[in-house]
Amino acid sequence: MIDDLLAGGATDWGIVGASLRSPETRDALAPQDCLYTLAVRSGAGTDHRIIGSVLACEVANEKPAHLIARLTDPATRIVSLTVTEKGYCHTPQTGDLDETSSRHRS
Repeated sequence: MIDDLLAGGATDWGIVGASLRSPETRDALAPQDCLYTLAVRSGAGTDHRIIGSVLACEVANEKPAHLIARLTDPATRIVSLTVTEKGYCHTPQTGDLDETSSRHRS
């Protein structure tokens, strides 16, 4: 876990999150310095841990050039993308990508 590495002393780097549409996550994390609590539930109960690996959150549709600058900055070492089910537009009958979907044009 990245947070374990950072807690162990590798504190000269961290994660910058990016949202392509909504400022919701950034607005929730910003007042608490991007810290959040991870709750892990098991049969023995729930363990809570404060996660501090997120340094900032960018919102692409507010300042696209700023996000592109972060992505292309020589100090950026890893770019990891997550595409959720909302990012896939397909024709249910065939499973083929629907390139004409209005969800591609937001």
